Amino acid sequence: KDISVKFYSGDDGKLTSPYQYVLKNMISGEENFTKLTALEPGALSGVIQTSNGYSVFRCNSQSKTPDFTDETVKRAVFNYIRSYERSVMEDYFFNVANDFAAAALRNGFSSACGEFGVSRVEVPSFPLNYGNSELFPIVPTTIAELSGAQTNEKFLQIAFSLRDGEISAPVVLGDNILVLKMLAETQKDEDVNAAEWIIPDRARQFDMNALETAVMADEKLQNDFLNVFFTHYMGN
Repeated sequence: KDISVKFYSGDDGKLTSPYQYVLKNMISGEENFTKLTALEPGALSGVIQTSNGYSVFRCNSQSKTPDFTDETVKRAVFNYIRSYERSVMEDYFFNVANDFAAAALRNGFSSACGEFGVSRVEVPSFPLNYGNSELFPIVPTTIAELSGAQTNEKFLQIAFSLRDGEISAPVVLGDNILVLKMLAETQKDEDVNAAEWIIPDRARQFDMNALETAVMADEKLQNDFLNVFFTHYMGN
């Protein structure tokens, strides 16, 4: 207890997460894992290599079959799936989204939202702007469901291939699975007019930044600006 670095245990020496999958991820080698899980209550293991060095284990009691009605066990299962079997959750909700899209085609989008107990999020129009270039209007960043959309090629391809009134197949975006409906295509003339002066202004700014970066990164440059400034300018 005095010299252990306690990578896996609390002050009482017991594993903080006493689940078999935790042990399996902790132990180096299937043979060591088999030896460890075969220990009888009260028995000590030999020195076993782990992902953080070496440890000696003691078996306090026999392993137990989990009670899947227990809320603590349910949370442990959920955390395991979310960390190690994310595709299981994704597949499940992707199938639900497929059913939602089919219902939306049959009965309308709003009706499907009510049937599946989901909220409809109306997104303001935005252009195809990969990476959210500052030269053009960007993908709305205030809508949590669209987080990461500006660099997700699959999402952008599906979204900008829709026709008026068309409902998309499900698309995975971050922690969400989205079903999209094209409301209308809009053309904002003011954006085109603004581009006439925004693009040249931004281009000059980019040129200045590139020049500054190139000059300041030159190995022949000795940057004594602060020294000269405080010595010769502030001193006077």
